[in-house]
Amino acid sequence: MNLKKKLKKYNQEHLLFFENELNEEEKENLKKQIKKLPFKKMRKIYTKSMYDEKIEARFITYLKPFEKNAIDTQYFEKIGEKFIKNYAVITLSGGSGSRFGYDKAKGIYPFVLNGKVTSMFQIEAEQLQKIAQKYHTYIFWIIMTSEKNHNEIIEYFEKNNYFAYPKNKVVFLKQKSLPILDIKGNFVLKKPSQVLTASDGNGSIFKLLKDSKVLKRLQQEKIKYIQIINIDNLLVKMFDPIFIGLMEENGFLVGSKTLYKKDIYSKDYVFCIYKNHPFLYNLNNIIPARELEYFRDTFSGISLFHIKALKKLKNVRLPYHRAFKNYQFYQTNGNITFSKEKNSFKFEKFIFDGFFKFKTMLLYRIGTDEFYPVKDKASLDRFIKILKDKESEESNVNNRKENSRSM
Repeated sequence: MNLKKKLKKYNQEHLLFFENELNEEEKENLKKQIKKLPFKKMRKIYTKSMYDEKIEARFITYLKPFEKNAIDTQYFEKIGEKFIKNYAVITLSGGSGSRFGYDKAKGIYPFVLNGKVTSMFQIEAEQLQKIAQKYHTYIFWIIMTSEKNHNEIIEYFEKNNYFAYPKNKVVFLKQKSLPILDIKGNFVLKKPSQVLTASDGNGSIFKLLKDSKVLKRLQQEKIKYIQIINIDNLLVKMFDPIFIGLMEENGFLVGSKTLYKKDIYSKDYVFCIYKNHPFLYNLNNIIPARELEYFRDTFSGISLFHIKALKKLKNVRLPYHRAFKNYQFYQTNGNITFSKEKNSFKFEKFIFDGFFKFKTMLLYRIGTDEFYPVKDKASLDRFIKILKDKESEESNVNNRKENSRSM
């Protein structure tokens, strides 16, 4: 079937609206993009996304977390430290720096901290260096990029000599993309010669590990525990032996660090057991208000997987979630949209849907000392101020101690 017939079959002829205005190279690039478009798949995803499963209160039960101040942290830390050579960490870094007014990857956005220029990637690399110095071993570091920022992230690491971290211990995985659809389910053009796409969500990491053969390498290197984190949490622990110790001692295959939900009526998703499986959902208006008090653990974006869990999830089809977004694109009539209203759908898979494939999981409740996501320049400025205030306070405490000794 030739290209125009295929587009007509799926009512997507508008993708060639500007064909006569393009040069030969642009025409070829556009046609290559169109040939790769998953027409049947996107139609199925779009149709299925219109129907949300009804969550029934009678199947919901409580999932109790481990709390840091209620466990013997030294005991679990000793257990977890034994797995330093059998541990890897994955950083999810597909996001852009657009909210910082930066046109490259968020992880390489430069800012000043403690008097020197740094970045989110550099902060994580330096933390891994400290871990290596303490335990005399280098942790295997996997970085998930996007199609847009993959090359610039690798170039950034090359330019900075991997921040003195062993190059053979760093792997870059490029996340795939899916087309953006308008409200009616049509593919749209970002430019006259380019189809609009976006990353397909962090839940694609499981299949990506398999397809890239990185999962096989993890098994060959006898990695047992793999933590997955976000690039923008500047307080995240790249290696937490307590977390691993809790997993190992209690026989869990999956785990998540959680945060305490202060406002029970907020729209934050909380952990529970649904139909005998771990589940993350907004339970407001589903269970009685008096029962919301018990469901307080929200997702921090910090997960821990046993290698057996990753082997199981590599072939599992996770659902796509529909997000209503605002994008600038060319409409089917050739006019470009400038609306500030939401006008299109992005489809993503999420890591937390993988939890539902297990009978139980570890919830480890942490505090704000391990969680500070930096989403834009304002939150970064607040973070830097918090650190300065903390350093100033610690300096004052030390000065008072020195003065008391000299009296």
